[in-house]
Amino acid sequence: MPDAMKTVTVAIPCGDSEAYIAESIESVLAQTYRNLEIFVLDERSTDRTLEIARGFRDPRLTVRQNPERLGIGANWNQAFRLGIGPYVVIHHQDDVMTPDAVERKVAFMEANPSAGMVFSRAEVIDERGAMLPRQGQWFSNELLDRDRLFDSMPFFLTLLLRKNMICCPSVLFRREAALAAGGFDEEMEFTLDWEMWLRMAAARPVGYVDRATVRYRVHGDMESRRHFARLGRHYHEARVRAVERSARILGEWPTDRVLAEMAGIIRQVEERAETPLGLDTVRPPAGGVTGLPARIAEIVAGLTDPRDRVVALCREIEHLDLECAALRKAVGEYERSASFRLGRALLAPMRRLKAVVRPARGRGRPDPAR
Repeated sequence: MPDAMKTVTVAIPCGDSEAYIAESIESVLAQTYRNLEIFVLDERSTDRTLEIARGFRDPRLTVRQNPERLGIGANWNQAFRLGIGPYVVIHHQDDVMTPDAVERKVAFMEANPSAGMVFSRAEVIDERGAMLPRQGQWFSNELLDRDRLFDSMPFFLTLLLRKNMICCPSVLFRREAALAAGGFDEEMEFTLDWEMWLRMAAARPVGYVDRATVRYRVHGDMESRRHFARLGRHYHEARVRAVERSARILGEWPTDRVLAEMAGIIRQVEERAETPLGLDTVRPPAGGVTGLPARIAEIVAGLTDPRDRVVALCREIEHLDLECAALRKAVGEYERSASFRLGRALLAPMRRLKAVVRPARGRGRPDPAR
């Protein structure tokens, strides 16, 4: 192994994921980039997750069970304490990496030392690993058309005002950049990854690799499903927290340029009918603007985004589709069973017998008119 191959820390937070944890770990162990330190961080699983994870024999893999449930943010932040690699990946317990995922992103970061992080496209799959027909790709837009390095300010504002285009397990980031941004917010229960990417984007350029390097799995037991009904609140919380915690950096940006950039982004959003945000919210008030971070927060607070409810509904429909598919599968298995075939064979004789018995019973009853 060449000395120049820097260590990459891969954290796999998990909990009650026996159905998918093996495939997730296997995809990390199969990376063409070999210099990995892999930490499976178990949140007190009650199923066979821990047993399955400990069944792997690879010196790069460490399996730890937390003494108590830490919560998402605290569990993810263990990657900084346990690992030594200059690069870090938070890989999900039910997702799958492509074999060249780490290699491609490390190469990008080595070629672009100013970047704090890099992400990629992601395919969306169901519980069986099949591409979902209506949601085959993670949220994307016209900016994600080639490998590129985004400047900090315009990318931060785009990420702030548009959909979260960054799929968490597709990200590889510099440890020092993440620590400088403050790590993952341990008080947030959802969208803490998006809030972290916003803070990191405010500080440094962000890279993008135009290739699907991860397969993001949607299924009935996924952790994020229980948050879908409150998606709008979570989105708003992530935006506001990111602006508040990046206030020092945002305050150094040219006010006129920031407001013009925000107006342009919102105009693009409206033209593409992503959501009716309203351009009047970004017009500077008479007398000029003071306190840019406060102004950005004011704009964000004024955004109306009914898409949040639509996204939640679409996700629920996607899950219902999966549940219906599972039900159809169960019905198909039953229809192929011996008991079903026997019942079907007896159905016709039973109907004929019923037709004979009913008239006979009718003839034996007394006539109520007599």
